[in-house]
Amino acid sequence: MRTMTRNKAKGFAVLLSAAMVLGTTAMPTVDAKAKKPKLSTTKVSIEQGKKAKVTVKNAKKVTWKLTKAGKKIISLSKKSKKGVTIKAKKVGKAKINVIMKAKKKTYKKKLTVTVTKKQSTTTTKNTNTDKATPTPSATPTPSATATPTPTPTDTPSAAPAAYKVDFEKDAKFEDSYCAEQTVSATGTAVTFGQFHGIFYVLPNTEQMQNSNYKYAYITYTSEGSELKVSFLNKDAGENGLADPLETYGRQENDLRVEVGTLTETADEQTLTLTSDDGIATNGVQIFNWGESAELVIKNIVFSEKELTSEELAAVK
Repeated sequence: MRTMTRNKAKGFAVLLSAAMVLGTTAMPTVDAKAKKPKLSTTKVSIEQGKKAKVTVKNAKKVTWKLTKAGKKIISLSKKSKKGVTIKAKKVGKAKINVIMKAKKKTYKKKLTVTVTKKQSTTTTKNTNTDKATPTPSATPTPSATATPTPTPTDTPSAAPAAYKVDFEKDAKFEDSYCAEQTVSATGTAVTFGQFHGIFYVLPNTEQMQNSNYKYAYITYTSEGSELKVSFLNKDAGENGLADPLETYGRQENDLRVEVGTLTETADEQTLTLTSDDGIATNGVQIFNWGESAELVIKNIVFSEKELTSEELAAVK
């Protein structure tokens, strides 16, 4: 009798041990399925000029690939296996290809970023007079002063429709390839050697960051080699109106668009430049590929619209 009881106890112990082994070996398959890489979102909407962050879980390695077209819309920073920071530059849509690796497997996702127009920061005062004045007859006259029209003091004033270059303040030179400039009351005289160049750029102010100049007018006389003129593309770099010596390098030709030529002329002429691609300009560069040239500039004017000769002469 004791032998049978002892055998039953041994059998029960064997079954219990087997159940425990089966239970522990089943757990890793559940964990493996639970650790698939995952993006916090696949669609992001950001207001122009602001930032957003997208995170990743359970990835050993993540590669963030922004399309060429998307580089004009957004920029990426702080890229890692845990996430990325997105900065909105201009209105539009951009796509990011996200490649995630985990446990020898590769997972691909597409992240779509929509950049919306920057909203006005003008604030209005909330004047809720219903609770403050339970009887309408108590305050019949102060209604005009109770709800004053707010002035948009917290937003920069609009840039002028046309801007005339200040040669002393707005000229910037390009490293060792500098043209020599002499400023006088009647304008500026510039002496160019071969490969010499000079920039005339908008003032780096918050007001000018809101400008939308797509036309430029250069009134001049010239002697010697032909001089090439390029627009400085305001929207090509995320630095906006930064110093052109840092933003516009000679190798970065996509940041400059050649738009005209200053030919040799003893009589005063005006060269009209137009941004055909619709992008607002940050300024102009005048550059000499030839042997030497002498340029006398009466004025350079940037404008939002095409100007008549009378309107151009009226710009102060």
